[in-house]
Amino acid sequence: MNFLAMINARKGSKGIPNKNKKIFNNKPLITWTFDLVCGLKDFFIDIVLSTDDKEIITISKEKGFIIPIQRPVKLAGDKVLQVDVIAHALKKYESLYKKKVDAIVLFQPTCPIREQKK
Repeated sequence: MNFLAMINARKGSKGIPNKNKKIFNNKPLITWTFDLVCGLKDFFIDIVLSTDDKEIITISKEKGFIIPIQRPVKLAGDKVLQVDVIAHALKKYESLYKKKVDAIVLFQPTCPIREQKK
């Protein structure tokens, strides 16, 4: 089976502006998720990032294993459903890379305290 790791990280936030880039325990919140997922890269066909934030795209490219997909403005609001963001990123990914995905594992940047077990 082909498992795709997906990270959704929009720029805006009502409660905490730019929360995915806020420093948490000496590094940006998003970096915790990038580091975890990159450590699990052998379990996935690829790692996809859906974002509307150019700075988060830059951070993801530094990791080397992450495929950034630019999220359109209509999918960057606070009332947008995750399922719509996932569907957009999956369609874009399958179209660009011609790979079939059987399942998606979603990693959210707002959950930095996770333990990696193989």
